[in-house]
Amino acid sequence: DKTRQILMVVRGGEVSAVIPTSTGATGNTPLGSWRIYWKSPGYNASHMYYSMFWLRGFAVHGYASVPPYPASHGCARIPIWTAYWLYRQFSIGDRVYVYL
Repeated sequence: DKTRQILMVVRGGEVSAVIPTSTGATGNTPLGSWRIYWKSPGYNASHMYYSMFWLRGFAVHGYASVPPYPASHGCARIPIWTAYWLYRQFSIGDRVYVYL
């Protein structure tokens, strides 16, 4: 939810977790329905932690700074403390919805 800067985990039509997120500073996090196509464990060279990619280079990933406003290059940043847990909840092919 780009308006509220939250990520919701939905299972069986029920919200099971709400996680703070920080999306694209310029509003460039693309709206739509996507599927996870690649998962990258641990840290990468861009300091992204346990990343799940869902469109081109856009991903949900842990990051050290997750302010309550849009601040990323376009990804959905989530706190480091929840990234590994979230990463384990999803598989390649699972759906990601980005909306206002």
